[in-house]
Amino acid sequence: MEHPNPKTRLTRRIVQLIIVGIIAFIFAYALDQPKPSTSINSAVTFAFMDIGQGDATLITTPHHQHILIDGGPDSTVLTRLGEEMPFHDHTIDLMIATHNHSDHITGLNHVMDRYDVKKMWISGAIHTTNEYLKMLDNIKTHGIPTELAWKGKTADVDSVHLEVVHPIDNMEGQRPEDQHDATIVVRVSYQNTSVLMTGDINEQHEQNIINSGANLQADILKEPHHGSASGLALNFLNAVNPKYAIIQVGKDNKFGHPAQSILDKLNNKGVQIFRNDTQGTIHAYSDGQTFTVKAAK
Repeated sequence: MEHPNPKTRLTRRIVQLIIVGIIAFIFAYALDQPKPSTSINSAVTFAFMDIGQGDATLITTPHHQHILIDGGPDSTVLTRLGEEMPFHDHTIDLMIATHNHSDHITGLNHVMDRYDVKKMWISGAIHTTNEYLKMLDNIKTHGIPTELAWKGKTADVDSVHLEVVHPIDNMEGQRPEDQHDATIVVRVSYQNTSVLMTGDINEQHEQNIINSGANLQADILKEPHHGSASGLALNFLNAVNPKYAIIQVGKDNKFGHPAQSILDKLNNKGVQIFRNDTQGTIHAYSDGQTFTVKAAK
């Protein structure tokens, strides 16, 4: 009986390994597809990601387009995006930098280096930090179409509607003493459900928004400024009238966020509170009529 020579055996072994690798790839691909939200009837998902002391929220539309609002203080956002998106999907359809502080834009700089960002919104306000200058350089280097956002700007990504309610005026070229003055606040709605993404606004900004006549009602409030005592005036909370509040805050942060006064306001109004520091990433699932909110832990 004739036996294959060593070269033939090696060739067969290589072919076998290739076949095994292809099969493993197919299984991994299938497992990595977006899951049906643990039997929740969901068309839109908001992932308020656990990235430490900062903000980063990924919105996934019914046809798997992605909106990223802020990126947190470091590269942790890349890990979190890897947990939320299929490994083959490296497209962010819209990215929003709510304002120029490092705990919101540092992660966005990492995202621009790793993902294909189709469009970006910024306020146009000027800052002098290295992370801000790096953001501008990354936008230019990667050729990302960038638009300025202030009150009245709207967009539809798939069937998700975005409306900017702050800043009230165009901030292009301005250098505010407080960068929070230029914070982009977006009301994100899908059919009959909505989320108010507030960045780091304070009570004065909240009053300005109310005075502008903007529609603030939302099922979910992304708590302003990580639960700082400087935000969430009672009349603003009443105008939003949320069922849920999400506090994006880092564990044992040096600022003492969230403030007890903020927790008291939310509790007194019967708002259900979720927070990253104690519960990890928070997912909110909308079927267009109602939200289901679940914590990772």
